[in-house]
Formats: sequence, C-alpha cells, structure tokens
Amino acid sequence: MKILVVSIQRIGDVLLTTPLIHSLKSAYHNASIDIMVCDDTASILDGNEDISKVIKIPRNSKKSVRIKEIYKLWNKYDIAITTIPSDRARIYAWAASRKHYGTYSETDSFIFKKMMLKTVMFDNQSIHTVEMNLKICELINIPKKEKVIPPKKLNNNKIFKIEKPYIVVHPYPKFVYKSWVVREWQEILKELTQNGLNVVISGGPDKEEIEYCEKLVISPNIKNWSGKYSLADMTELIHHAELFIGVDTSVTHMAAATGVKVFAIYGPTNPVKWAPWPYSPKIQKYPIWLSHSSTPQEHSNITLIQGQQSCVPCAEEGCDKHVNSLSQCLTSLKSEIVVSEVKKYLKSRRIGDSL
Repeated sequence: MKILVVSIQRIGDVLLTTPLIHSLKSAYHNASIDIMVCDDTASILDGNEDISKVIKIPRNSKKSVRIKEIYKLWNKYDIAITTIPSDRARIYAWAASRKHYGTYSETDSFIFKKMMLKTVMFDNQSIHTVEMNLKICELINIPKKEKVIPPKKLNNNKIFKIEKPYIVVHPYPKFVYKSWVVREWQEILKELTQNGLNVVISGGPDKEEIEYCEKLVISPNIKNWSGKYSLADMTELIHHAELFIGVDTSVTHMAAATGVKVFAIYGPTNPVKWAPWPYSPKIQKYPIWLSHSSTPQEHSNITLIQGQQSCVPCAEEGCDKHVNSLSQCLTSLKSEIVVSEVKKYLKSRRIGDSL
C-alpha cells in the first residue's frame, strides 16, 4: 500500500502531523508512507522512520510548476490525506489517489467537498491540532497514536561540549508578534547562571536571530549556539537538558516531544489549539488546555505561561494585526512569573546551587 499525506503549512503544523503518520504506519505496517511538504519545513521530519519519502515543493511557485507537480502525483497512491481545508493541498491529494480523506469547512465550495471520499469538519478553535489531525483516523477506522515525533539523526554519536547541569533557551520566534522582551530574557538568564546552571541558547541561522540571541549572552556560562546546529541536533541537545524555556515556536513543540520539562511562553495564540502537546497526555477529556489562565497551566511535562490581558488569546497576529507587530500581552509579561515557576521545578529536583 502507498499512502500520501499532504502537509504544506508552516513547520509547526508539519511536526504536529507526525502522530497521524505514526498512526498510519502502526495500522499499515508494510505501507510506504510519503509526505508532501514545502521545502522550508522538511528538516522537521529528519530521521522519522515512519516516512518513506519526503516530497519537497516550493512554498510559492508559478502555475506551470504546480501543474507539473500534479502530473507527477497522478494516481500514484492508494490513499491520499490532507489535514486542513486548503485548496492547493486538496488538489494534490485528489490527483494522487481516488481515495482522498480530508477536512472541510462550511464555506467550502461543493466541488472541493466532492473531491474527497470521506471528510470531517475542520475545527480551528476548540480542538488541539494533534487531535484534529487524528480525526482522519476515524475516517479510515484505524487506532490513534498520539505521539509527536521530533526530528533526529539515526545513529547519532554527536557529543555536545556543554557542562551539566544545563538548560536550553529558545527565545526567538519566526514572527515578531510571538516575541518576548530582551530585558526579561536577561533577567531570567541572570537568575539561572547565578545559581550554577549553564545555558545554551538555540536558534536558527538568520542574521537577525543570531544577533538577537547574542544580546542574551550576559555571562560566561551562556553559550549562543543559534545557527550552528540542525533541528535533529537540537533535539538531542534538548533531550539531555534539565529543562527548556521557549516562546510560541516549532522548537518548543519539538522540545515537548522529547519529554524534557518545557516552560512555554505564549501571547495571542490560542493554547487550546496550539499549546505544546504533552509527552504523556493521559487525557480524560478535551480540550486539555484552557484558552486563558491568569496562573500557569501544567500538564505532563509542560508548564504554559500566558500574558495577563483580558484579550488573551485574541488569536491575532499582534496588536496591529500583522506578523511584524508586537503583542502587548507579551511585552508586558514580567520575568518574575517565569523565574518563579522554573525555580520551583529546579528546587523540587535539587538542581542548582542555591535554589
């Protein structure tokens, strides 16, 4: 059996399709499962043993290029799956197989609904992305596997030169509206390094991200490793850390999937839909996260800390409603809240000098 999963959203969305892919592989052991993604997200799937092939396509391309992509897929698969009501994704899946399973919204045209063999209503507010993706399992009648699988290097023997105990901090999101304040990060790092902890700052290779991270190197015990390692390497680094602190970004989702203790700092994003997925959910009912809480929420290995404004979560892209605008719920969030939670965790495990 050959199965195609089409996931051409952002990198975090792609990571959160891995439970669905794992469910498919568990149900169809001998199946060949391919996934189609945009080329700027493929690295989040490195080392995923459930996947036979990652098909990379440009995020933006001319119509002639897309026609060629459709032609290459034509009737090559026994099953094709899409997880969101995206017209582009559904055209690829329709071309790939006569058995196309996916999601629909009430505003979809009749034509796009008819392109799919079986469908489920897409819920973008009250169901976590992992659970929404796993609704596809109900259409195919296979068991659900809720494990998010982070990228990894097979037979990885890399040794990181960092003295334990250490923590990993990922301070820089892809979009400005998810960013915190440099001075608040500096306050946290000051507290941690004064208590005998080493800190590794992780980040991507973009110049702006490296420069932002460099502002946080306020102690010899802090290393800025932004841009130096792949996502698969970062998985290994995070897995052996005492804890991870990060903003609303794909690396925070990735960290949660390693099982390490994660402190996630969220602003306007709806956590019901997008909070990190717990490593051991043990969920009795859904949703597992409140949309907003004035005190930190905790589930399994995740502590979720949100901005305090009554408008949280507005689900907007910043206060000016574009990705490069700031979010007041984050810019006004004080480091003391995060420091208190981190210290409480470290003290309970007797980590650090004077915590």
